[in-house]
Amino acid sequence: MTQYITRTAAAATLTTSPTTLTSNFGDSNLSLIVPAGTSFVKTLVLSISCPVGTGDFAVGVRLDGNSVTDGSQDFSMGAIIGTTSGQTGAMVVSQDVDVSVKAGNTLNLKVMSTVSAANCDIVLQAVFA
Repeated sequence: MTQYITRTAAAATLTTSPTTLTSNFGDSNLSLIVPAGTSFVKTLVLSISCPVGTGDFAVGVRLDGNSVTDGSQDFSMGAIIGTTSGQTGAMVVSQDVDVSVKAGNTLNLKVMSTVSAANCDIVLQAVFA
């Protein structure tokens, strides 16, 4: 059975170091346990909105934790491109993946970027099968 788990951040600062998402809209300090009956992350969906006063930047996602059976996995999820300082860039990217995970163990959903970008709103969804 397919399972969907979402993690969010509001007004977050993206950096070149992976930042773990632990909220789900109004809920905070959440861990993510791989759902029973699933063994793969099959799709990642990233929605992000950021001011681009710092210039263009690429966004990546990392999956790690003791559930990822083949070790930490990094994915390129696109770029925010702005032509005017102060402009807001936004994107929605869906990427099919095939990451083996162990049900009942912890999975960390992390985001990072090629530059520091403040005040970003982020929604990252993992689809399990």
